[in-house]
Amino acid sequence: MQRITSITEFRSRTGAEAPTEAEEALITNALAGTICLLGSNVPATPNPGERPPTTIEIRAELLRFLILGGGPDCPVATEGVRLVGACITGPLQLDFTEAKGETDLRACRFTH
Repeated sequence: MQRITSITEFRSRTGAEAPTEAEEALITNALAGTICLLGSNVPATPNPGERPPTTIEIRAELLRFLILGGGPDCPVATEGVRLVGACITGPLQLDFTEAKGETDLRACRFTH
């Protein structure tokens, strides 16, 4: 998994690697210290092979970057990361890390 080192780099990605609408919303809300509400009807167990809609899809690498406080070009607000109704894709690796602020993930589905 490629680690994000800056939001500027992440936002410059193109094609299939470009940020989703949900990811842009999460970044905006994390900077503002507000809750990012994406969807309320996320199925707990997806059908095999089913991809979530991009309107609720958040890559684990972005979520990790924000939970750890972001970076100089994206300092997460002291309220931390608060996310409702997302589908987190990829493994969320937070071993031996410390969140900067609150981490509140409600009604989220994880693919890994």
